[in-house]
Amino acid sequence: MSLVPVRIASAVTLDAKNLSAACVDELVSAHTHPNPRYARARKLKTPGWWDEPANFISARWSEGGKVLTLPRASLEWTLSTLVKHGYPPRLDDFRVEGERIVLPPNRPERQQRDYQLRLIRSGVEQPVCLWRAPPGSGKTTAAIGLIQVVCRRALVLVHMTELVTQWVRRLKEDLAGPVDFGIFQGAKRWLGRDVTIATTQSAVRHLDELVGKFGLVVCDEVQGFAASSFQDVVAYMDAKRVVGISADERRADGREFLIYEQFGQVACEVKREELVARDLVHQVELRVVPTTFRADWWKRLSYSGRIKERDRMLEQMFSSSSRNDVVVQCAAECVREAGQAIVLTMRREHCHAVDRMLVSAGLRSGLLIGGDDYRQQFCETRDGFVRGDVKVGVGTLQAVGVGFDLPAASRGIIAAPAANSRDADKQLRQFVGRFSRTSSGKKDAAVYYLWDKELSGPGPLQNLRRWFPGSVVVRHAGKWLPAGEYMRELRRSK
Repeated sequence: MSLVPVRIASAVTLDAKNLSAACVDELVSAHTHPNPRYARARKLKTPGWWDEPANFISARWSEGGKVLTLPRASLEWTLSTLVKHGYPPRLDDFRVEGERIVLPPNRPERQQRDYQLRLIRSGVEQPVCLWRAPPGSGKTTAAIGLIQVVCRRALVLVHMTELVTQWVRRLKEDLAGPVDFGIFQGAKRWLGRDVTIATTQSAVRHLDELVGKFGLVVCDEVQGFAASSFQDVVAYMDAKRVVGISADERRADGREFLIYEQFGQVACEVKREELVARDLVHQVELRVVPTTFRADWWKRLSYSGRIKERDRMLEQMFSSSSRNDVVVQCAAECVREAGQAIVLTMRREHCHAVDRMLVSAGLRSGLLIGGDDYRQQFCETRDGFVRGDVKVGVGTLQAVGVGFDLPAASRGIIAAPAANSRDADKQLRQFVGRFSRTSSGKKDAAVYYLWDKELSGPGPLQNLRRWFPGSVVVRHAGKWLPAGEYMRELRRSK
């Protein structure tokens, strides 16, 4: 039997014209994934449900059904499947090795820890892999270490502009010498001889300048990549080594297969419990503050009705002066305890409203809102926070909640209903994890959560208890009660 040509570059491509129906069916079926939103949207009659595909198929046919293309991480499985069906493969490897580079060594005070070395080792042993490690564990430092070890020109893909700044800062802080780095972000566009950091938004517009030039591609905070980024950017990267990094690769849209098909299953995991036990990150206390905000009209709506009216409800919530007073009170308490605080919410308008109230209360604050139009103000607030001039930063969860690097921040306030959904745990852990990092003079960490119990009932508190066991307290009668004791107190009072 003749060998089946299998080509590996940015994806796995094979000549399938002579394969049996059973073999083809197995290859395609393994890359057919149910749409997690379809059945639910159809059952609830969510508007537009009929536009949702029932399945996502990542296997692609070309040349009149003769050539089959599969995602890169399925290479080993594809080869073994062909052998199982009696088709010996011939592998043609067109992946890019990349130019050899030599990064400077780490500064003495910036040496990698043992768990970071485990991550690096997995990236060396498995050219295509996924890392899972909690916020504050130093994933960026480990990724820089991988670039040092493999000695290949590297591209770092990120989904937020703040992560570009973070990577540049970390390259300068971690390494004992200069690095020739490039940036693809908005109007900035130049290649670095050693490392290039690019947002996915810029990368998709300039793919021809990036493809074929790197031997290592690092995708940072990969759970935040838009679904289109995988098809339009990551799937075109033909580097020999491709590594995805995440605190939790589960996605809000349930389409984790996008990640696994590009990077494979988790090759190395660092547990938060290990780092807490070694005092390498703080155990963050969740301080739940009940509010009196209510919207009785909202409670009378059906599930589909709430989806339609969610924006109206949030607008009413964020414009509530009494609720915003609670935010300011929590901020003042945080400043008294720890000197500074960061307020996280969902809407720009709410950021502005809270910022104005903080100024009126005598607290020097600043905005941490994402987007090019707020870029200068974001940087000024961040730098002022680092200097200690700004006491309270007010930002959106999108801009600050993921990938934001302020290790000295020990107090946060989540002023939006981020725990209402049962599947919101991955995002909330990211938000809370921003405050877990250790820093000189930082003794502990706490995040306040505004719980609109009259609106949402006990669900958010139950979710928080499940996601952060043993770390949740609730303000009741002027003191903090463990969440379990608070629930028992409520039952006794009824």
